[in-house]
Amino acid sequence: MAKQKKQTWVISVGGYGSLMFEGNEEEAEEMRKHKANWEQGVGRKRLADEDELQTGVIKQCKNHPNYTNKDRYYCKCGEC
Repeated sequence: MAKQKKQTWVISVGGYGSLMFEGNEEEAEEMRKHKANWEQGVGRKRLADEDELQTGVIKQCKNHPNYTNKDRYYCKCGEC
């Protein structure tokens, strides 16, 4: 089995906030589950975008294009 590539993920948990996590997708999913369970909130994960990678600042928009859910809601961030 081939080793998965490490990437930078943004993990967001309702009631806690967001964090950047470096790892492959399996590791990121484990961290998402762990943080969501620990904080007793809903957790989501997505790949960090180029701007986030360069600045280290997580965009707070919960409608970010890198989230793959189809039930996006209206947002006023100007980037959606």
